[in-house]
Amino acid sequence: MRGPDLDDGLRALLERHRERAIDVVLVAASTYDGGPLADTAEGRGLLALAPERLVSVAVYVVAGAVQAQPLPERFVTEDLYRVAASDLFASTVLESLRRRRLPYSAQDARLLLELACSPFEVGAFDFAVAAAGAVLRHDPADLLVVEGLTRAERVLREQPVHRYLIPGLRQKVRAMIAAHAPAGLLDLSAVEVTDHWGPVVRAAAERIAEDWDGAQPLLARLAAATQARPTARWQREVRELVAGSPPAAELLRTMLEALVAADLAPVPPDEVDSGGSTWLVSRANAVVVRGAALASRYVDAAWVTPLLGQVVLRGAASHPQRFVTVALCAKAAAGAVDALEARSRAGEAAAREQLEQLFGELTRRELLKRVAAALGTPEDELRRRAREVGRAKDQVQAAQASRAPRRAQSALGRVTRTQVRPALLAAGFTAGPGQSFWRRGARSVLGVRLGVADTAAVVTLAVWLATDLTAPQLEVLPAAEMPPVARFDVLARLVGPERGHWPVRLDEPGLEGRMASVVHALTEVGLPWLARWDHPRTAAEMLAARDYAAHPGIEVATFGSPDLAERVARRAGG
Repeated sequence: MRGPDLDDGLRALLERHRERAIDVVLVAASTYDGGPLADTAEGRGLLALAPERLVSVAVYVVAGAVQAQPLPERFVTEDLYRVAASDLFASTVLESLRRRRLPYSAQDARLLLELACSPFEVGAFDFAVAAAGAVLRHDPADLLVVEGLTRAERVLREQPVHRYLIPGLRQKVRAMIAAHAPAGLLDLSAVEVTDHWGPVVRAAAERIAEDWDGAQPLLARLAAATQARPTARWQREVRELVAGSPPAAELLRTMLEALVAADLAPVPPDEVDSGGSTWLVSRANAVVVRGAALASRYVDAAWVTPLLGQVVLRGAASHPQRFVTVALCAKAAAGAVDALEARSRAGEAAAREQLEQLFGELTRRELLKRVAAALGTPEDELRRRAREVGRAKDQVQAAQASRAPRRAQSALGRVTRTQVRPALLAAGFTAGPGQSFWRRGARSVLGVRLGVADTAAVVTLAVWLATDLTAPQLEVLPAAEMPPVARFDVLARLVGPERGHWPVRLDEPGLEGRMASVVHALTEVGLPWLARWDHPRTAAEMLAARDYAAHPGIEVATFGSPDLAERVARRAGG
């Protein structure tokens, strides 16, 4: 059990934990039904064990969780995945034990980290990091745990950044390592250099650390500002480092000024998401900037309040890339608003003036609400300002939007009513919502949907197969309640000779004549292809031969279920 990947000491420790936990874990797992652990007598018995034995349970469950294999062959109606109760048992136990203060030793934490890293299992890893944090709270200088976290951080770097929990775990582990760096060592790993802000801050931290020992602890605290509202402990520790400290004020000022002055930097290819191909600061650095903004409330200097106002506006600014709706750095903007609120509550008139000015300048509703709460603005005044912001955004979008797609949609609606609709109704289809049509069969529901891509007509063909193809009759929903496109078994497009969207431009003259070719292709190619899916044996043969992808004039866009061909063939008796 995980032996080959562990040294002799950890292997022996794992065996001891296994002997103490195996009986109670197996009994609880055998009666677990997928609900809360305390719902069964065996689960309650497990949770009632002594803390020392619960440590063994945690280690044993983590060791089992990383070896568990997913079971994607389990399906329920309409091909939705079902997770068996046995697959949920490990995560439920770990979630229950995560809230307990258990007496982990440094070797226990190291063992948990090793188990969770090879092979990597995100839930077990998250639990192991929490256990390591519990050990370090009691013994901050434990090098065994810090070394384990350092190795774990290298494993985290190899995980896709878009994977569930990975960005937060990266930030958390780096902050823990930085917070427990050996005395005299400046660990800058919490500040990334994947943007233009990071190198400036690293250089400033190195310079300031030459004459001030508080640079490392301050960086560690700033990197730990992962929550929108900092804890009382975080605030207390930061206040002790910042209040009355010129070096701390200098470092914080550099961080905030660097954010205001930074240019957008390219996002590394493996981190590109809906936030655009450029960013002001990386995800990890955004947390540090938020910490710096929050920490600046403890700096007694005239430059702080005006600079916080600039940070709010810079962080709240819209991304210049088209179709990207996120702010440049919402975390920094929110942290700066909170710092201004704290300074205002402390009696600083300039901070309140800054908040009042921001209330009239900000165009993001979430920040407007934050500023309004800080000012005590009446609800009706906030709604009035939100409406102003909404109208201004609508005007900008209307000015920037191309009218061609709107005209194309209107033209498509016109020819659908005069040409496509009569042809489909004659073929037995029923009109559905929008420009969609459905026909119920004995074993399937067939769909046709018309839409616009840019200014070209697109004809989508959809097939929803019965879950049980041997049933005498398929019960289907009314057209208005049909399942979304994502749940269709086969989704395809009617294509022209160039294998692209049907080459009929909706924004050119002579649309009615050219649309006749689309109607002809739909009735002569699309509808016969759809009709073949209404016969189980024919559908099974098509799937087995992958004929759904090779039919002339039909281009399959998505294919719903990975084993659909096997299921259809099996249920059709072929």
